Amino acid sequence: MNWRSFPQYPEADMEPIDIQITLDRIEDQTSAPSNDPRVGSQLEFRGLVRAEENGQTIVALEYEAYLPMARRTLETLARDLLARHRCLAVRVIHRLGVVPVGETAILIQVASRHRQEGFQFLKEYMDQLKTEVPIWKVRALPLLPAIPDAPALAISVLLP
Repeated sequence: MNWRSFPQYPEADMEPIDIQITLDRIEDQTSAPSNDPRVGSQLEFRGLVRAEENGQTIVALEYEAYLPMARRTLETLARDLLARHRCLAVRVIHRLGVVPVGETAILIQVASRHRQEGFQFLKEYMDQLKTEVPIWKVRALPLLPAIPDAPALAISVLLP
């Protein structure tokens, strides 16, 4: 979704929602400023893979999902929270597969009239996503100790 594509004067019950689940990198996804005169705040949250999982240094996380239910639940959450917080639009991209340290696992962009509405949306969306959406971290790929003159390797560790 491009923020510029928001309707100028949408119907009262029209909430632009863009939900994507992908194996592709999310890093190149950006948003353009909205030309919708109602938008006073555009917020973006990026959940990054950090270099530590359960106290262990890692090189990547792997995500899986039950796709039909995950997509439906992400959309239902977005629709409910848009209405509750009176936000105007949301874009959610969640990455599956192996996601290296430093890369984005989830991107959420929300447009609202005021920043507080957008902040509340982001907080509640992430909190509910973690408990309700069938997308899981299935394993962490730890960094192995260096062996002189050997190629770098990683092994899988199942997460609890």
